[in-house]
Amino acid sequence: MGADKEADHGFFVFPELGEGHPQTCMMDGIQVATGATYGKVMIAKTFYGKLAATFYHPHKGAVRYSLLPDFIDAMGKFEFFVYRKKGIEPSQIPLAVRREVIQWVYNQPDEAIFKVQARPDFTYPPSKDRLARRNAVCAANMSSTATCA
Repeated sequence: MGADKEADHGFFVFPELGEGHPQTCMMDGIQVATGATYGKVMIAKTFYGKLAATFYHPHKGAVRYSLLPDFIDAMGKFEFFVYRKKGIEPSQIPLAVRREVIQWVYNQPDEAIFKVQARPDFTYPPSKDRLARRNAVCAANMSSTATCA
């Protein structure tokens, strides 16, 4: 897309992973790589249950990246996933086992990992005053016993 890492609120990501999806850590990587974060209201989960995400920049358009089935199948054969299927947390898996799968992913060319699709009809009109409006409504409705959600 030619977009720089986002410092403010001009780039949006729509991950398609489902609630409790085993690869939701992918969203951590998306936040680090793009600068789009939940805290800046630049990411909105869609809960489609897919290993994919749409990246949208109002002036550059939208692109959907999805992981290729062959890549997912090949990655799933690593010892790392034997541990994960047993419920062992990643930090408790031997470092050599973690490094093996990470290095393998790093060595893959992008075209072996991703299917990339332009989304020319995709639009997202974020409200420019969304945060200010929410805080004003919240403050106006606060009482000594109420909480603002």
